[in-house]
Amino acid sequence: MTKAELLRSRAERLAVAPSTDAVQSLELMVFSVGAALYAVPLGIVRGVLTEAVTPVPGVQAWVAGFINVRGEIKSVIDAAVVFERTASLTASSCVLLLETRHGVVGWLLSALPQVQRANRADLQTPLSGLAGVTGVLLGTIALLDIDKLLESLS
Repeated sequence: MTKAELLRSRAERLAVAPSTDAVQSLELMVFSVGAALYAVPLGIVRGVLTEAVTPVPGVQAWVAGFINVRGEIKSVIDAAVVFERTASLTASSCVLLLETRHGVVGWLLSALPQVQRANRADLQTPLSGLAGVTGVLLGTIALLDIDKLLESLS
């Protein structure tokens, strides 16, 4: 088999449409804020850090502070304050780095998030008018649109 034939064969195998299971499933990063569960698409997650957040005085209450990510300073938003809970900066806090329209932003969480797969057919329309909630999964997990949520904060 020539190199061109080998490459053509590989391209044909890779060009096969994804299975319906892959199209019907959602990969999510699920995290808790108090007793409530929230999720974001796994595709926007850029990392989870356990480094300390540097608080900054005189900023909005929902800004937990800043964190140094490989030499770049990133804003960190306190998810608990956004969702009207008590601030979550504790010794066991972590920062979920999310890609947004405005670049990477950290979300301060009180516990490590978990990757979870859900069926797209289980996605329901949210009953609340909370900005940034685009759907509800399994009746308990609010699926977030981070860009819309950030817009509602400003």
